[in-house]
Amino acid sequence: MRVRAALILLALALPLAAPAQQPPPSPRAPEGAAPAGQRRATPRCYRAIRLRDEDLRRNAGRIDGDRALCVSLVAIYEGGRTWRFSIVRNLLAPDRLALVVLHDDEDTAFDTGLEAVQVYGGTLVALDTGGQRTNEGQDPNHNFGGAASLVAPCRRMRDGPSPEFTAEILRHFGPDAPVLSLHNNHDGHAATGGAGDFSVAVNAPGRRGLAAPGPARGLADPDNAILIPGRVPYDQDRAAQGAVAYFHRHGINVIHEWVTPGRNDCSLSNHVALTRRTPYYNVEVQHGAAAEQGRMLGALMRWLGIAPLQ
Repeated sequence: MRVRAALILLALALPLAAPAQQPPPSPRAPEGAAPAGQRRATPRCYRAIRLRDEDLRRNAGRIDGDRALCVSLVAIYEGGRTWRFSIVRNLLAPDRLALVVLHDDEDTAFDTGLEAVQVYGGTLVALDTGGQRTNEGQDPNHNFGGAASLVAPCRRMRDGPSPEFTAEILRHFGPDAPVLSLHNNHDGHAATGGAGDFSVAVNAPGRRGLAAPGPARGLADPDNAILIPGRVPYDQDRAAQGAVAYFHRHGINVIHEWVTPGRNDCSLSNHVALTRRTPYYNVEVQHGAAAEQGRMLGALMRWLGIAPLQ
């Protein structure tokens, strides 16, 4: 069994014989190769150009040309599927911060996270699902929660609690560290004829859009916003109000999400709000809006008191 598991992890790092655009094989592990609840991690730093993850290969020049960056791989098997994680650490300050990119089809988010790790230090954690948004039908951003009572309301969680997946993501965030994520979305909101489900112009259940009164140049698009969850409505959330005032001064839109146990959708934002005492920030922009996402993330770093590495 140990030999088979080792071979699976080795396969994650081998060069592709097929063209780069060809998707990797099915992520389901062979029987006995990755027992449920067992974590497999590579003990070394890999060259990005030799790996199958298209995000890493696309950025191989930047990654392999920076000796401070270390790429490692993790695989866990849970809920009938294998979850693969590509992890990029800045060895100059690997624990300074952590950023997570949950959707493998959001290339701009990955590129923004990689640049942030180069500039500020820390660790980028990205799901590798072969360029797809989901992993065998499960959306990674609706797969958080380790207890049956916690995940009971989650209609988009297919196979019940996922304690190993949840722990694998959150182990990168210290007990006092903010949880930071990066996302991309499609143009507009479905409620107003658009293609997405995230917009400061639409107040969805539990979400309140707070458009910047004087949006900065390039940041006026309602699809570009920072999401902040809280356990109480916005009018009672003093911490969120302070953050919103800061982001509005920098022309950045904000969406506040009021999270309750009964409305839990097993997203990372909901899980953090319900189980941790640290803040969560999702910096989200339209696909391709790399400059805007970088500016918004830079403002967030200043809010958190995180300066670029010297």
